[in-house]
Amino acid sequence: MKTPLNIVVFLFAALLALSTDTHAQLAVRSENQFLYNEALRVSLKNMNSEWGEFDSTERGTRVPIDFHNMIVRKDPAITDGLDSRFGEYRATYLDDASLIGQWKRLRKQFAILTVGQVNRSEGRLKITIALVWVSYGRSRLRMGLDSWANVYFRFDAANQKYIVDNVKLAGV
Repeated sequence: MKTPLNIVVFLFAALLALSTDTHAQLAVRSENQFLYNEALRVSLKNMNSEWGEFDSTERGTRVPIDFHNMIVRKDPAITDGLDSRFGEYRATYLDDASLIGQWKRLRKQFAILTVGQVNRSEGRLKITIALVWVSYGRSRLRMGLDSWANVYFRFDAANQKYIVDNVKLAGV
């Protein structure tokens, strides 16, 4: 007895649809996007408040940091789909090839932010936003860690969502 091909295709599609819960995957992704957006927003605000007035140019070898217009290193697993505006702050996402192009244009070190993955720390969620100096030489992109913001989130049971609990700035 032959089974018509359209029935087999229908059964396969139904099994595939049942095995992947796309609604749950979208909810997780949107929650992570929310967390990363919030981490970037509060990091930019706190970094600008604490370090915005410092002169980081080191005798002309570095471009001054403008926290209102920051470059963020592109990481498809984290930064795809994130906001580029956070109130008065703006983020531009660049991949490594674009960072090299930026260095070749400026011929000076410039500051960028890198976004770390969500980690569980002390019963809370933590995202680290690092301030890194970019340079290029000998056909290699170089990044030197300068400082960072650890953004902690706690779950607010009343509103059923994560909220920023604390931001800790640190540096080398």
